[in-house]
Amino acid sequence: MRRQIALALLALAACAPDNKSPVDVVVLSYNSTTNKYEPRKVSLKTVKDLVTMDGDIASFAAGAKIVIDDKDPALQRAANLDQVKKAILKNEGGPVKVSWVADGSTLVPADFHSLNIVTSYYNLERAKSVYQRIGDDLGSKFGKRTVYYFADYSENGQAERDNASFNSLLQSFQILPFDQLQMIPFSINGGVVAHEFQHAVFNFRVFNGAAVPAVKIAWASDTTLASATPGLNLLAVVEEGLADVFGTAATCDDTFANCSPAFFGKSLPGSESSQRNIDTPHCLSAIPEVYDDMRSKSYDLFALKSGEQYRIGSVLSSSLWSAAGSPALTNALGGSGPARKAVLLAVSKAMSDGIASLINDNAGNQTYFTLEGVLGAIVASAATDSKDVKDALCASFLEFFSPKVTQISGCPSVAAPRPNCQ
Repeated sequence: MRRQIALALLALAACAPDNKSPVDVVVLSYNSTTNKYEPRKVSLKTVKDLVTMDGDIASFAAGAKIVIDDKDPALQRAANLDQVKKAILKNEGGPVKVSWVADGSTLVPADFHSLNIVTSYYNLERAKSVYQRIGDDLGSKFGKRTVYYFADYSENGQAERDNASFNSLLQSFQILPFDQLQMIPFSINGGVVAHEFQHAVFNFRVFNGAAVPAVKIAWASDTTLASATPGLNLLAVVEEGLADVFGTAATCDDTFANCSPAFFGKSLPGSESSQRNIDTPHCLSAIPEVYDDMRSKSYDLFALKSGEQYRIGSVLSSSLWSAAGSPALTNALGGSGPARKAVLLAVSKAMSDGIASLINDNAGNQTYFTLEGVLGAIVASAATDSKDVKDALCASFLEFFSPKVTQISGCPSVAAPRPNCQ
């Protein structure tokens, strides 16, 4: 692929780009027809400087060094976001420099890093546009974020590579150097970038952009439950599940059709990616022990060491996707695209309304922050707009989360049987 791109570039002329938006550029993007990532002409709508890739969505910085060390006195003393940033950002880096060549009126990145950066910016635009297209725009307060490109990142002495992630401590994104992964880089995978963007949205809407939300600190240090942290574990489940749904939504076309629910499979090999495919039913009845772990284990054992949040998160994401694909809802709303849009809108509204309230109301006792409550908040959000969406969510939730969840506020006690989970 890189050789083909390089040969094609030899025939093109180097150029100084015009910074007026929108501008047509070439990125690597998923083609649902061929099931491959391929060069594709797209329009960047928000970029202001095509050399430094600075725009309304994000600005890029290269050469940054980020060190998170729990024993760092400066980090321990930090009392606000600015002090946290100063403690962990050892080197802020500087602007990236994207090189271009012109192919008529279209700009083509002239090297791999340029292509990687431009594609990453485009993927962030697509991620944010999901909220605009469902009618629940994030607004100006969300702001633009810094993307630390190929950052030197370590956490408690362990250097990390092969990742793209949202860093709540810096309220930024980071794209780390490649090492072991040999498939589509995370930064080029539009679903992965949107997944991380959704983590930023969840932090913004639920926790008002807090670097370390106070409720997470309180629940992590709660000694009344021995070592169990059920509320903190459930938070991780919800964040991952919703991130997978919105990650998939960003891979769809503008009408929310032609989606790639298996987007992780383009970057991650084998079972790790198949377990995150939200088009495959993931049922809690198949992993009851993981639910029990969520209720009884510490966050360290449940999430950090075992990664069990992804497994129940996949139950949540696949139940939402299944609800959006139910025949009753697609018939009522005129197709799968409108049905997905309606379910996404219900989830989006639930974040800043029901889920945030549920967390705040139970900050003093995390055992009252429950899976039933989260599902009920999403149902309540849907009920304000559409009974059809509410009914589809109720049926899907009661099927996918059975037998651990048998009652959800706003849902009938017995839902119509569906074929996904036996």
